[in-house]
This record gives sequence, C-alpha cells and structure tokens, in this order.
Amino acid sequence: MLSVRVSVSKKSVRPGESVTATARVKAAAATARETLLSVNAADVTVKPGSVALGEVGAAGRTARVTVRVPADAGPGTVKLTAKVTAAKAKPVSRTFTFTVVEAPSSGGGSGSGAGSGTSLPTAAVPQVAPLTNSSFQSVPAIRAPQVALPPVSAPQTAPSPEPVTPVAGLRAVPDDGWDTGDLAALQAGWLAALTSTGAIVFVRVRVARRRRDVRRARHLYAGKRLTAARLRTLPPQLSGRVRRRAFSG
Repeated sequence: MLSVRVSVSKKSVRPGESVTATARVKAAAATARETLLSVNAADVTVKPGSVALGEVGAAGRTARVTVRVPADAGPGTVKLTAKVTAAKAKPVSRTFTFTVVEAPSSGGGSGSGAGSGTSLPTAAVPQVAPLTNSSFQSVPAIRAPQVALPPVSAPQTAPSPEPVTPVAGLRAVPDDGWDTGDLAALQAGWLAALTSTGAIVFVRVRVARRRRDVRRARHLYAGKRLTAARLRTLPPQLSGRVRRRAFSG
C-alpha cells in the first residue's frame, strides 16, 4: 500500500519566484518496485515533472521538485497534484496548494526618490501660525504624588543550628551480693519450713499411735465400749526390740 505526503518550502510567493515541494513516499505492506512520482499543475513550471524512486519500502524515500511561477502570473491559489505509481500497486495522489501574492507597484519607489532629491517652493507651503501667543497660558506643572516606600532591608539568613549533644542518664547499678537483710529473711524462711515439717511429722506420729491404741483396746476389750478412761488404762506396749528379746529368751 502506497502513501505520499507533500510539503512546500513557503505558502506564498510572488510572480517570478519559485517554491520547493518535498514529497515523502512509503510502502506499508510490501516493497514497491518501479515507483514513479509525478507532479503537475496548470500555469506553472515544474522541474523535474517526474522522479523515478525505484524500490520503496516502509522506511520510505524522499523526492524534491521546483515549482516556478511565471512573472506575469496574477494573484491567486496554485493547485498541484502529486501522483505515485508502482508495479502491482494501486496508485495514490495528493493535492497541495500555495498562494501567489500581488507584486509591489513600482510607483512608490520613484515617488520616494523624487521626494528625497527635490524640495517644494516656499510659496507652495502654507504658513501656519505659531501655537503660542501672549494670551496663551501654560498649564501648571503637575507634581507626582510622593509615596513613601517601605524600607528594604538586606536579606537575612537563618543562624546555623547548634550541634546536638547526646545526653545519657547514668545511675548506679545495685550490687549483686547478699546483704544482712536478705540473709535474715532466708534464714527465717528456712526455720519456718523446718518447723512446719516437724509439726506435720509430730501430728502424723500422734495420729498413728492413736490408731494403734484404738486397735489394741478393741482387741483387749472385745465386746465392750471403748472410752477415754479405758484407753488411758492400756498397758504400755514394748518396743519391737524388747519383744524380740522376750520371745527369744
């Protein structure tokens, strides 16, 4: 698929001047072969009228032609057509325009030269009365109001910040050793534990003896009611060592 873009060096020219037209041709789908660019228009001269571009791909190729406007051309718009053809491709065309402006007249230059070389006679120049006379009163001068502007002081910079000094809180570390109060508390706790243990052992022994006396009293007073008096009258029980000697002897 062919595409063409055209731009001109200037949009307006005068009769007898030239303008350069630049055409950019590209082929999108595949490479175009035997590509030819032709530019034509009425009442102007285009050189060269056609440009052979050969093979054109996606990168494109550029061609330039010069369009000359005749010296006797009148003002108006010139319309040009750029056409691109290639083998096995559909031709494309693009229309572009530029404007022909009217040339400046030559009378202005001669009049300016005559004015600079000759001078008019004094009689032809009308006499103008002076603008001021004795009856004219001048306008008093107007004084501008005095405005007091605020004083402008020199720019001041902020003082540099003071250096930051690290502050550390120090305190005495307690000694890890044992003092008298700690030792007394430990001893009191140990004695309390020992006393509690002894009391528990004593109570257990008393309970065990009480149960043993009850069993002896039931054995001795079989069929009788056990009372506190009878329990107190129980004969003392020999220790195991004495009983073994009595039975052995």
